[in-house]
Amino acid sequence: MFRGLALEKGIVIRVSEASSSSIKEIAASLANELKLDERSLVILDTSHILIREHSDQIISRLKYRFGIDSILITYVFQRNSMDSDLEEFVNEIKEKFSRERKRLQVFKLRALNKISEETRSKIIRFLIEKLGIKQRENQVDLTIYAFEKNDLCLLVINKIDCIGGSYFSTNELSVSLVSGGPDSTLATLLACRSGIEVVGVYFDFGVRELRDKARQRVIRSIRLIANKWGRIRKLYIVPFVDVVQNILSFSDPRYFFVLLKRFMVRTAGIICKKEGCRAIITGEIIGEHASQTLWNLDVISEALADIPIIRPLLTWDKSEILNYLRKIDLDLYDVVSSSIEPCVVSSKIKPTTRAKLDFVKKEEENIPINDCYLNDLVEKSFKIMF
Repeated sequence: MFRGLALEKGIVIRVSEASSSSIKEIAASLANELKLDERSLVILDTSHILIREHSDQIISRLKYRFGIDSILITYVFQRNSMDSDLEEFVNEIKEKFSRERKRLQVFKLRALNKISEETRSKIIRFLIEKLGIKQRENQVDLTIYAFEKNDLCLLVINKIDCIGGSYFSTNELSVSLVSGGPDSTLATLLACRSGIEVVGVYFDFGVRELRDKARQRVIRSIRLIANKWGRIRKLYIVPFVDVVQNILSFSDPRYFFVLLKRFMVRTAGIICKKEGCRAIITGEIIGEHASQTLWNLDVISEALADIPIIRPLLTWDKSEILNYLRKIDLDLYDVVSSSIEPCVVSSKIKPTTRAKLDFVKKEEENIPINDCYLNDLVEKSFKIMF
């Protein structure tokens, strides 16, 4: 029983449909992770599990767990004591709205499974009588979720959205190009969400003072994902100052960004093969930069024909990315939302949005960078293990 309450309080988690694992496997894993007796977990249906314990520590651990769509703070009623438990439940609702200084006038009851008409009517009638509020479907102050299982009735007034995805890792590896900004950070997090284990690759170049700040930001962001969410294996910090200088010195500046991205994906391809990864993930968005037109992205991808490049955010916009990060992980959002641009050449170049592949290849022949050069950079890279 929850301390001080006649009414038991627990947690219901909704398992993501994207998770291919059985609900029994997930329940057993949760019991082990949270160090709970398996009897403390009740499988309600194919996507909901009741944890008959409640603490901020458990909620925090569940929130940063892949494979969970939502956490429902749940009040557990026994059928034979439902009337007295409903009194306690109403007091909890009053306290919640008093604490949040909100006015409660309208509610709706949403069933998470098929509940009996008797139970539904009793809950609705009790709330209307005791709280003096109205029931309707739209523009409500409070949504109460209801679930019925054998001799238990569960009512929920607090719902925490989570990230969903695959509960267990697929043990497949992918390289993710990271900059410490919101786009590549979210692309990396979404890859982890899908069950992929990630090797991060950061290309270190630009103005020295800003470069130091940018490097520290990417380390902080990757470490946060690793510590909170998991599925980060390693971070490569690749020294790329000389590559940038060579591109600037030996090629048409209009093609700088496309050429730079082509050398980046080639280097990432070397790391892919070294680490046994199957793909490269980037945070590129259509049209955000000149190098990110569909035309130029195709020219960039051509530089690495044997390894797929995955761009999970291709059709997102910046506000969607920032809003999603803010909603899922405020700490991570605080680290990556500010702008740091260590490379200042962008202000001096008018880049092409429609690079010609034949011309790009000819430009590359003039740049004194080959696969041996890039292999050497990978070996010289600073590596952080997680």
